Amino acid sequence: MQGGSQLLKWTGIQNKNLAKAWVHVSEDRIKSNNQQLNVFWKSVLDAFHEFCQEDGERVERTVSSLKNYLSDINRTCKVYETCLKSVMQSPINGMQQVNLDDAAKTMYEARGKGKWSYKDAYEVLSAHQC
Repeated sequence: MQGGSQLLKWTGIQNKNLAKAWVHVSEDRIKSNNQQLNVFWKSVLDAFHEFCQEDGERVERTVSSLKNYLSDINRTCKVYETCLKSVMQSPINGMQQVNLDDAAKTMYEARGKGKWSYKDAYEVLSAHQC
């Protein structure tokens, strides 16, 4: 293995747990506004590993990998949210939420953005922003 590191593919559970860890640390009213950035991200890393372990996933990530990947998730979720808003502006009568989600997913993928694979992370992050 060159460079001494291996890139591990992120799973759906890890995507969700990264979002949960970021929300968990961000919503800590005692610490969130009083922490240095490096302490904040170390707390996110610890929470992420704890949530993954609770879900039966043993994975080791770094603060840097979490920061970079969360940035990617946020960027991707913003594109998806734009698609969802577009679909919601002109829904077909009687269309259920699940159908709106499917239509937004199809629109997202049709824009050449790749496969939509952040549903669980999106739900965690969008609930936090409300």
